[in-house]
Amino acid sequence: MVNQWLAKNAAPIITDEQELLPLWSKVRVDNKLQIKKFVQSYGNTVKAWCYKQKIDPPGIWNEINISDNLCNKLNELGVLDFEPLEDVDVISWLVASNIWPKGMLPTILPEALGLNETDLTAESNHERAIKLQHDKEVRSITFNGRQVDPQEIDQEKIAQEIHDNLSKSIANVILGNIANLGAMQASGHGTKHGSAGGHGGSGGNRNIPQEKTDLIGYLGECAVYYWLKKLLLQQDIDSAWMSGYRERLLPGAGNDSLGYDFRVMYRRQSLYLEVKSSLGDPQEFELGDTEVRMARDCATGRVGQYRVIYVSNVGDSTTMQLEVLPNPLSDEGKPLFHIGGQGIRYKFQRGT
Repeated sequence: MVNQWLAKNAAPIITDEQELLPLWSKVRVDNKLQIKKFVQSYGNTVKAWCYKQKIDPPGIWNEINISDNLCNKLNELGVLDFEPLEDVDVISWLVASNIWPKGMLPTILPEALGLNETDLTAESNHERAIKLQHDKEVRSITFNGRQVDPQEIDQEKIAQEIHDNLSKSIANVILGNIANLGAMQASGHGTKHGSAGGHGGSGGNRNIPQEKTDLIGYLGECAVYYWLKKLLLQQDIDSAWMSGYRERLLPGAGNDSLGYDFRVMYRRQSLYLEVKSSLGDPQEFELGDTEVRMARDCATGRVGQYRVIYVSNVGDSTTMQLEVLPNPLSDEGKPLFHIGGQGIRYKFQRGT
């Protein structure tokens, strides 16, 4: 019946000698690799032609993940599902789906497109500049209304800016006063806001570049450093700063394996302070392995008191806040935190 219908519509009939299509799962994988190989080999040629013609290529060619986006686009059309694709097939489908530049011949041969080595080199340099700019934007943060690149900042200058703009609300925070937190419900996961920095990990987004995380953590610890210097006038806060970030501002080596960032004396007892910083205010933070061990040791009362210093909105001196949170592993702290997400990520909410 199928062959009768095919013959009636002037289509070739099915015969026993016909070769079967390759496995669907295999052909899809192979075609995805073929498209990625095509972009890697000839994406620069496509953009070089557009650059020489002084026209903009279709938007997808300017995106960072060109290969993945092209695969997704062609997958929506079912292009990946049947026969193995050759370069000529990829071009045909790009033309058919309006992804090929208008006016450009359906070929990737530079000589046929009127391109020489100089044209391709110019586009390669242009592409490299775009990537460098993108990488810079991804790792940078907004600090007091301007973009700050971790690779370009003056560590001492930006620390001095935090010192000069430390708000009265932060300066007036008392180390012995625990922030007013509301009891957390036993279940439920809140949404994530912003990105946090610090040696214990990031809260809100684990995919941000390490340089960005480090800069956020450094800014938060600088704020705590200057706060402690104003608060504890009789103590050597330079020596109290223990983490590796101190090396960016002060002489002497730091140690990120202690489980805390500052060690001070307060009311005749040792206080171990772990700083958790965030560009926003996610009201959550993570504790790493060494921090969990230190917090657990302090929870027994044999070592000293452990506190989390939560610094939010570190990118804006006018809205930056500093709060003293209890040890999450202590009897006092356990009702006030909820372990959210994966790992030891503690969520909390402020009391009313």
